[in-house]
Amino acid sequence: MTCLSLASMMNKPFLDNLPVPDPRLDSHEHINVHYNDAVTALGRQLSTYYVQAFKHPYFGPFRCVEGFMRYVRTGCRDDAFRGLTGSQAKSYFYQQIKAKKLITYEIEDEEKVLMLAMHARLIQHPVTAELFVNSTLPFENYFLWAEDKKVPREERVPARPEESAMVIHSLTTLREYMQAGETPEPLSRAAYAKLRKT
Repeated sequence: MTCLSLASMMNKPFLDNLPVPDPRLDSHEHINVHYNDAVTALGRQLSTYYVQAFKHPYFGPFRCVEGFMRYVRTGCRDDAFRGLTGSQAKSYFYQQIKAKKLITYEIEDEEKVLMLAMHARLIQHPVTAELFVNSTLPFENYFLWAEDKKVPREERVPARPEESAMVIHSLTTLREYMQAGETPEPLSRAAYAKLRKT
């Protein structure tokens, strides 16, 4: 399989500029954590889209980490994100932005916000946490693209979403903490208020 650049195919920039691994090696040489295209159960469970309800220490309950991250990116004001699946949260986010009902914000330390949300979810789900801590393969984050959804998986083009580097680094760092039996240093509640309009 040739790992072409989806950015070049679509004339659209993908910001990470990381090489895309061979999808055939998922579960053998890496763990893909993109929800739709991960081949391992752990990879799917580590996606922000994975529905696994958790309670954030400051902001309360959410069905998935994606819903929480969209909640934070819109100023922690819209409780609708709490009950949405990952794909629902994404759709709702863009619908509300298009309708000018929400303002988006830049999160000052988005990688740490993500890591702490994942940590909160994992410690509330011991089976997933055990799989995570016992894993050793490096994490990857890519999807398999085809203009026609009927194209077989092996013929699709692997490409990265723009947040890939952040997702990979946050999961890798979190695994190092948890494998050492340590807890990441939390952010203060005030740190979540440090948002800038985009």
